[in-house]
Amino acid sequence: QQTLGRDLWGVPGATTGCRVLVPGSFYSTPTQGPFGGVGARIFRNLPTSTQRPSVNGEESYVTRPRQVSPGDVVFCTRRCTRRQFLLRPDPDTCQILEYCLAYCAAKYRIELHEFVVMSNHYHLILSDPLGNRPDFFRDLNKLVSSAINCRFGQFENLFEPGSYNAVRLLEASDLEDKCVYTLANPTEAGLVPAPRYWEGVMSWNMAYGEVKQVERPPVYFRDCMPATAALVLTRPPGFDPRLTDHEA
Repeated sequence: QQTLGRDLWGVPGATTGCRVLVPGSFYSTPTQGPFGGVGARIFRNLPTSTQRPSVNGEESYVTRPRQVSPGDVVFCTRRCTRRQFLLRPDPDTCQILEYCLAYCAAKYRIELHEFVVMSNHYHLILSDPLGNRPDFFRDLNKLVSSAINCRFGQFENLFEPGSYNAVRLLEASDLEDKCVYTLANPTEAGLVPAPRYWEGVMSWNMAYGEVKQVERPPVYFRDCMPATAALVLTRPPGFDPRLTDHEA
């Protein structure tokens, strides 16, 4: 319990005296925990979240620990709450999304290979040389949510509860399949006859190595943020070296 507590909460003994829910049995009894109130109840086998100690009688959840290694190449997805069309494309929304993506990628040294933003979710394929993926997504989703809500005068969650989904791409064939899936997403959904017709944020019209300067949106962002952010598309690792960037 001491080790589990340190891993989950970063506090030694966070689960001392807590209940651990295992199918068919309870262990120990609740005692005073370091967060106040009754000690934590840890639920096992939850797919995406872990239950935190109750606060004022209300249960809350945090994302389960995930493996993050420098050099990972991953396919990531984040969906809007209730699958609502909160990211539907228009010039202002596209500017917000491109600016946030460019700013956060540069800040955390993330290499973007392909991306598409649909009306109710987005897909990113990226390399994470320094293992900064959690910080990158924390800031990206926070900035996008705040800016979109500010634009429309909303205050509710933009993205669904939980965290982003990340699939590590270990083989070159996996990476190629996900690149094709990402770029074909608007067409596969029946929204446009070909990817080039999608009006939302997408890497289809960018060449590998291309740098696109995105101006700071007029809403939400203060003057302390950069006036422009460079959105860079990087050639995915493992592509056939005989192909040019244009051919790839």
